[in-house]
Amino acid sequence: MSMKLWIRRILLTAASLLWMRLIFGFSADTAEESSGLSARVCRFLAERFWKGFGSLSPEDQEKAAESLQLFVRKGAHVTEYLILGILLVLTLAAYGLRRAYILAMAAGTLYAGLDEYHQRFVPGRSGEIKDVLIDACGVLLGLLLVRGAARLMQMIKEKKEKRKQDLRE
Repeated sequence: MSMKLWIRRILLTAASLLWMRLIFGFSADTAEESSGLSARVCRFLAERFWKGFGSLSPEDQEKAAESLQLFVRKGAHVTEYLILGILLVLTLAAYGLRRAYILAMAAGTLYAGLDEYHQRFVPGRSGEIKDVLIDACGVLLGLLLVRGAARLMQMIKEKKEKRKQDLRE
């Protein structure tokens, strides 16, 4: 095994484990902490992207920011697990596993289930099957992005090779 491959495997494995730890950390937040973070993100987004937000009364600003809660919370689930899906498939592929995509999907979804189970023991939190499904969709999107990027790179490579071959003729 080359040193480059060994380093790639170590870095991807570490990145996957660190990302899983980050997800676990967010899940360990109490309901109050989690809601507070979501509220800050909602307010930040509303201030930056909601035209006329600053001209609303403080009460209306609060209501407007709260209206983003569901989108932000579920969007966070998808984003966390999209990144996990990317990291898992790249890690498994670096080890030469033939079914890296299937294994990454299974591992990501299993981790989502364990994460939701863990939340049942956190004050004010609950584990929801629908969140596991949302997380699994995030993993799938990550895998599709990697597959799409790989296909695009293959098409570019083939086009370059064809161009070289055409120049030789």
